[in-house]
Amino acid sequence: MKNDLMTEIATRDKYAIIKNFMEYLPDPDLILKQNYNKMNEMEILRKLEYDSHLIAVKQQRVLQVSSMEWSVSGIRDTSTELSASQGSEISLRDGKSEDDVADRFIQFECPAGMEAEVTEMLRRVNVDGMIEQILDALFYGYVVFEIIWDVKDGRLYPKAVVEKPQEWFVFAPDGKLKMRTLNNGVMDLPENKFLVVQHKPRYDNPYGLRLLSRCFWAVTLKKDGIVFWSYMTEKYGMPYLIGKVTRNATQEQRDSFLSGLADMRRDAVAVIEDDETIQLLGDANRSDSTSLYKDFINFQNNEISKAILTVTLTTELQGTGAYSATQTHKEILDRIALADKKMVESTINRLIEIYVSINIK
Repeated sequence: MKNDLMTEIATRDKYAIIKNFMEYLPDPDLILKQNYNKMNEMEILRKLEYDSHLIAVKQQRVLQVSSMEWSVSGIRDTSTELSASQGSEISLRDGKSEDDVADRFIQFECPAGMEAEVTEMLRRVNVDGMIEQILDALFYGYVVFEIIWDVKDGRLYPKAVVEKPQEWFVFAPDGKLKMRTLNNGVMDLPENKFLVVQHKPRYDNPYGLRLLSRCFWAVTLKKDGIVFWSYMTEKYGMPYLIGKVTRNATQEQRDSFLSGLADMRRDAVAVIEDDETIQLLGDANRSDSTSLYKDFINFQNNEISKAILTVTLTTELQGTGAYSATQTHKEILDRIALADKKMVESTINRLIEIYVSINIK
């Protein structure tokens, strides 16, 4: 009975579907599955960033954290894993409460007495750039960094921490990260060499939650809508030129007049006979058609905003929102920034933990 309680029973290797992929788990993302044969799997998501609205809201979410200042605090107890949840020594600034300051600054941790050394190490690997790359996990599900080590003054230092393409890696049935090889094989990765960041991973999906996948159809439909709107603008955006000739005009005269009207659409000037007239004919219902396309595109933009930011008021103010509604949306964005900050802190603290464990026995 005790052995049953201490043994994990519901495991991936017992699930029949997984047995066909024993070397690595299949990626369950439906968007990638549906478009797999069209292009590289991650390129499907990367191409979405060409949408101007999506890249704007993506930057808005990233900047909430990447614009924060960061510092390193020493902790006395090094027997447990370094994490952002342990008590940080944060100085109060501008009379704000400790919790308020903690929410606005990224705080990394290391053993007491190593603050200056760890700070120098983080600057050397460009931790500011790493913070933005870590936040890519929100949009692509996971991010993988390779640590390039070097020896200096008898210690191993991370010379660089390089983000590597997600499509190079897979997750094994035990949840460990592995690298793809030729012929659809995989290889094990050494310890203390790679950092992996996952956004909301689940037991059945270690590849994480991809916000860009949730934007795929909104961006695709929006792009098609803009194409049709462009066609309509080109075809119906300019007024029709109606040329009138006398009833007894020859076919040659009619053809010459028609050619002149075509040139007039481009040059806006024409020379005609005194018995010929030109009339501009507009479309009274054109504004209704334009509004239809505009509403459609605005709807898709709102869907993108909701997927990335969970709110739309801070992205596009379609009307005059109440002050209380604005404050509520700001509070939601602040909570999202706090969660994203914790992901950054836990990743960098993991790098610090590896550095400390390698160099301090």
